[in-house]
Amino acid sequence: MSKCIVVIKDEVTCKVTGLDVGLRRKLVKQFSYDIPYARHTPAFKLGRWDGKVSFFQLGGTTYINLLEDILPVLIDEGYEIELDDRREYNTEFSFKKINENSFSHITWPVGHSKAGTHCSARAPSRSH
Repeated sequence: MSKCIVVIKDEVTCKVTGLDVGLRRKLVKQFSYDIPYARHTPAFKLGRWDGKVSFFQLGGTTYINLLEDILPVLIDEGYEIELDDRREYNTEFSFKKINENSFSHITWPVGHSKAGTHCSARAPSRSH
């Protein structure tokens, strides 16, 4: 059984390493999509571009959202998958409590129907 490593770089991108070239080409082809307007672009007309965009690169770079579709292909091909998560987490958040006076120092901009008056946190009551 072959082994591949899924390196999670950040919250959006990842890279799959250890795959043979044939499987990488298969994944590039599987995750390539035609751009509807491509035939109208100069690059397509001159033959420099095939009119497709691929969400899996030949080097193995892809997006985390596609892993749920990529992993079954890797398992079917007989790969053992190892995960290397390199994301950095910041779990310390500090927020001020918001109350009805939190935005009282802000005034409506010039050109607004309430220009110059202070904004309030409360939504205006609606009369029907």
